[in-house]
Amino acid sequence: MTVVLSPEIHDAVEFFKKNLGYSDKHLYLGLVQFDVMKDKNAEFAEVIYNFYKEKPEDFIAAFKHGYVVDRPIEFNEAIVRFYNGEKLRVLHKNSGVREIVWLDMKKYPFGFDMRTLDMWNWSEITANNE
Repeated sequence: MTVVLSPEIHDAVEFFKKNLGYSDKHLYLGLVQFDVMKDKNAEFAEVIYNFYKEKPEDFIAAFKHGYVVDRPIEFNEAIVRFYNGEKLRVLHKNSGVREIVWLDMKKYPFGFDMRTLDMWNWSEITANNE
């Protein structure tokens, strides 16, 4: 299962990939040296360390199996963007089902129709490494 990272965690990950040459493999194999990261950028190091400390399974899964980064958008903006043909990610408020939707899809996810658009949380897809 793909892990959803917050934009803050993703920004920190990208910083260290760029500046320390870390790969996803470095991160999920525990090759990360948090003290080296802290010397480079204490704020980003703290974000990644807290993610590692609070959700170690998700931390490993994100870098081993893939992750996505979604930025929530307001319902009204989402509807406009959806009808303009943009691909957006939706999360059902009750069931937790996550799907990518766009206007010209051949088949929409179960329970997704014009009457239930407000039953979904909408996000723009900003990054993934699935």
